[in-house]
Amino acid sequence: MVAKRVKSGARARAKGRPGKKKAVVVPKALQKLRETLLERRTKLLAELNQEYSQLKDRASASRPGTGDVSDIATDITVGEMALQAAQNESGEIAQIDEALGKIEDGTYGLCETCGGRIPQARIEVLPFATLCVKCKEAEEHGRGEGENPLSEIEFSEETEEE
Repeated sequence: MVAKRVKSGARARAKGRPGKKKAVVVPKALQKLRETLLERRTKLLAELNQEYSQLKDRASASRPGTGDVSDIATDITVGEMALQAAQNESGEIAQIDEALGKIEDGTYGLCETCGGRIPQARIEVLPFATLCVKCKEAEEHGRGEGENPLSEIEFSEETEEE
């Protein structure tokens, strides 16, 4: 898995091997970010527990064969929406846990792809960011780091005939 090798490479550089880079965040700011991440994690866990309880209550309240088709369709739609929200929250919790682990091992603020520093402004907006802006843009455009965006364009050597 390429991502794991790159990730461990960034950590290796941060831990004192050649090309050493330290996390970009200063200790006081790092502690504040850690607290922010922990608060967000606690809030998300509470929301997940509440959604789970509501789904459980809804499932026990609706019995097969009761209600008309529209009631059943509404129950299914509401249940699917709640499950989607729960999946989103679970994903964010996993990202927060990863960021907290990086704070502990000293690699917080380093890009997982290139090992460079993630700008402070990006970290403030998205405290669990794992990629610098350049690598995130490359990922969103479906290119790896260092790939030429023009390589996708096919050039023709044919010329128009008169």
